[in-house]
Amino acid sequence: MATKTTMKWSILLAVLVSMVIVNKVASYDRTKCSETVLKLLPCEGYLTGDKEDPKPSPDCCKSVKSLDEAAKLWKISKKKDLCLCLKEMALMVKTIHRPRAQELPKYCKLSSLINIVYDADCSIK
Repeated sequence: MATKTTMKWSILLAVLVSMVIVNKVASYDRTKCSETVLKLLPCEGYLTGDKEDPKPSPDCCKSVKSLDEAAKLWKISKKKDLCLCLKEMALMVKTIHRPRAQELPKYCKLSSLINIVYDADCSIK
């Protein structure tokens, strides 16, 4: 049986996929956003404050590090898309533990492109 948190992540992914199909509102690529959310699934326990995951797992860091490395090579518009995607995810998944989301780049040695908070500043220059 799935946990409530897993169900919320599944619902989020379903919502993002449906947005791709309907192609609503935002200008960024929601297909890539769905792929991004999938890359964050290994971080679910850590990001939601699970006491059994006080630090991100090696799988979590490996997954977000691959996203981070790719994002370093992207054009500014694509980096902004990533920020908007992560911001939207943080708004939709109310169980994301903000301090942990903010610590993820430090623990996984990421650039500042991976920012999973609902009030992220996406005005990348």
